[in-house]
Amino acid sequence: MKTDTSSKYDIGFLARNLNDTRYATIVFRDALKDYANNHLVEDKPMFKVVCINGGVTSFLRKNFDDSSYAKKDRDKNIHHAVDASMISIFSNETKTLFNQLTQFADYKLFKNTDGSW
Repeated sequence: MKTDTSSKYDIGFLARNLNDTRYATIVFRDALKDYANNHLVEDKPMFKVVCINGGVTSFLRKNFDDSSYAKKDRDKNIHHAVDASMISIFSNETKTLFNQLTQFADYKLFKNTDGSW
């Protein structure tokens, strides 16, 4: 994706592209929910679909000790795999934890001498 949006045509293209991506994401999410609801395990959906936005991966990248993951290199496609891997470990519990951590994003977390955070 170009970052130089010097012409109104580039800006229009980017806006349409983002809108198409949003629509495709909603369609895919709904298809996953339908699949889960039609494949019950003990009268419950097979899995629950949890939507995660880009802020999660951005937050994680900023807090990685390994600086090679901190910046997304859009010239290489590996960032898609890294983002997908990060998102795949999330659940409702970790989403809640993420929301709590973002409140303290400006602070560094340190472990106390007694082992508590």
